[in-house]
Amino acid sequence: MKDTIAGMLADLPQEESVAHTSMFYGEHHHGADGYAVGGIPMNTIYSECEHLSAVAKMGTGRIGIATISSCHGF
Repeated sequence: MKDTIAGMLADLPQEESVAHTSMFYGEHHHGADGYAVGGIPMNTIYSECEHLSAVAKMGTGRIGIATISSCHGF
């Protein structure tokens, strides 16, 4: 999914194209009671934010941020 979204964003017209894409993938975590709650693992949030910060500091290209979930993204 990440490659597909990155490709779609890169193929936009020149003035709208996105050079760097970060993906935040949400998963459902089930509790003992059988209910689930969606969430993005903190290590993913930290690593993607560090990557985005490094790209932003370079000052080149547009940044894309996408979220998908295990139940709605596929």
